[in-house]
Amino acid sequence: MKKLLQYKIVRFFLFVLIWIASSQIISLFNKPAFRQPSDYFNICATKTIKDDKLLPLVILKEYEETPNAYQLCKSPTTYRSQNGYSLKLHQNPDQTYLLTTWTDSLGDPVEYHYKLIDDKVEPIAWRHGGMMYLVMSYFWGLLITLIIHRIGKRMWARKALQAHAWQ
Repeated sequence: MKKLLQYKIVRFFLFVLIWIASSQIISLFNKPAFRQPSDYFNICATKTIKDDKLLPLVILKEYEETPNAYQLCKSPTTYRSQNGYSLKLHQNPDQTYLLTTWTDSLGDPVEYHYKLIDDKVEPIAWRHGGMMYLVMSYFWGLLITLIIHRIGKRMWARKALQAHAWQ
């Protein structure tokens, strides 16, 4: 192992592996939490009349004002617009829905969790910032890896000096 660590390319790959491993561990504990529903909670629904929106997204308050004007998405759906916006509706085994939207920002994806009870929408929670938490996990992983690298380098140098002093 000592002879292998003399090569810079091996040390570089070891650095990258430690960086990725520490970033993945940090990302397990750094995931954004779900929040209480806000006034701008979105659901997947299309207008029953001509709809020229980019995505079948409707603010919950708009739907509650005129529920007959909308048709709720009840089956799993994937939708992409030409402008880079997209959404995915997933039905969970507990009969709740997870609506995930992307708009090409660090706040993506935005996830809305809700339940349908007789065409009435019951919002559960929402969260955003999935990309940003990954970026921050890799940033903190890099800092931790740099600290590990510096400590390892000093220990390696100290052992080399001690071995040289014994001779």
